[in-house]
Amino acid sequence: MIFILDNDVYKVARVTGPAHNFLGLRLADDGREIDVVQLPIKVGEYNRIDRDAVLAQVKQGLVDINAQLGKAYAVSQIFFVPSDTPSTSVYRYLTVELIKWIDSRGAF
Repeated sequence: MIFILDNDVYKVARVTGPAHNFLGLRLADDGREIDVVQLPIKVGEYNRIDRDAVLAQVKQGLVDINAQLGKAYAVSQIFFVPSDTPSTSVYRYLTVELIKWIDSRGAF
């Protein structure tokens, strides 16, 4: 996995064989409504991932990692590429790993 901090958006990219997924999170101070941003896709690609599924997975990942760390991380924006590899759990996993990285003050 690759972790990046771009301005105030924390990003993680994961490529495993033919599967690839990108997730960007902008942290928030509270549990406000989360804005989900679908990033542009390349010509010839098509949407394979539903924004509501990504939102649900990120929310569950936040519940998981906050319980694990005893913290209250929240996000205001989610960024994803709708042509990435579909999965029922990868965005939950990426959320947990990204927040763990942020919490441990990993290098970006």
